[in-house]
Amino acid sequence: MINRAARYRSFDREMKQKFGERVFRVTLSAGMTCPNIDGKRAKGGCTFCQDASYLGLSYTPGVSIEEQMRKAKVYVTHRHQTEKFIAYFQNRTNTY
Repeated sequence: MINRAARYRSFDREMKQKFGERVFRVTLSAGMTCPNIDGKRAKGGCTFCQDASYLGLSYTPGVSIEEQMRKAKVYVTHRHQTEKFIAYFQNRTNTY
């Protein structure tokens, strides 16, 4: 029987190997849209887009990326007792 889990390396496992511990994603939005949503290339988004409700808890419209990152780091540090982060630009918000 084939162990399908070993056929690829997950992002989580790669980060643990590289940094020695789990690295947490900090969800950010630059307030942009996508050419597959706004009609410049297509309409309705693409297969990979998630609903806008998937924005991180620290996201507030109109807040700078620096402030989003600061707020998210405080939240993640408190919740997961970690100091390792990676910025993640949320689906439907930054394709341009």
